[in-house]
Amino acid sequence: QVFIMNHFLTNPVASIDSAMMVNPYAVLEPHVSQCQTDRAQIPNFVTVDFYEVGDVVRVVDELNGFPTPP
Repeated sequence: QVFIMNHFLTNPVASIDSAMMVNPYAVLEPHVSQCQTDRAQIPNFVTVDFYEVGDVVRVVDELNGFPTPP
């Protein structure tokens, strides 16, 4: 099964300001972890708006088993 986790706000459309609220590690990582726990499956895809805003790459790297370098 493909597990796609949506993580974005649209009010009424995507914006960088909204991404700045939901893409930081402290918001995104707990959401990913909770979804993984609830579904007993690692998300295959994490969909976000403005992946370059916040810590999306860090969270996905950790999800894929690549630790954050010191």
